[in-house]
Formats: sequence, structure tokens, C-alpha cells
Amino acid sequence: MLTGDIVDGATVKREKDIAPLKNLKATYGVSGSAGNNEYYSGYDAWQKKLPELGIHMLNNSHIILSINQTPLVLAGITDPVAAQFRKPVPNVTEALEGTPPVRDGLSSGK
Repeated sequence: MLTGDIVDGATVKREKDIAPLKNLKATYGVSGSAGNNEYYSGYDAWQKKLPELGIHMLNNSHIILSINQTPLVLAGITDPVAAQFRKPVPNVTEALEGTPPVRDGLSSGK
């Protein structure tokens, strides 16, 4: 789980720098949530680019992992700076909406 501030700078200026992120491997997949850097560096472009690199972004959303047949909710929220960019502000309720009653993990760049 990458907890915000994954990048710094515009996508076009960071193409070579971020290319190694495509090589990240994790048993349960690579997920991330937006930190303030993603907003200052072009949120919309990064939200398109990061999934292309195999990073599943969890911005006020969640995924349910099965670890040894036990469900684990992994949730991520946005950064408070989102309000300055007229983007969705952090919302834990939204991030956990529809989750089963299991132990939760919440990711925030703060």
C-alpha cells in the first residue's frame, strides 16, 4: 500500500522516473491513495497514469482481500488538500461503505 505522495511533478516530466513503479510486485496487488503531491502535480493525470503502472488507487474506496481465507478490508481516503482542487475530500464513511464486518485497514497520506 502506497500511502500518498507517490509522485511529485507533472506526468510528462516524470515518465522515466516513475517507470520502475510498473515493476512493483505484491502478493495481494499494489494499491495506493492520493496525497497532497498528487493534487499539486496534476491529480487527474496521475489518477489515469498510476493504474497504468499497476497501482490500484483507493481514494475514498476500498478493496477486500482474502488472506488465509480471512477477509481484510483495505481502504484509502483522499488528502484534505483535495478541497482546494474541487476534488472529493477525505471520507472514511464512503471509503468503508458496503464493507463486511471485518478488521479494517485505512490508508491516508497524512
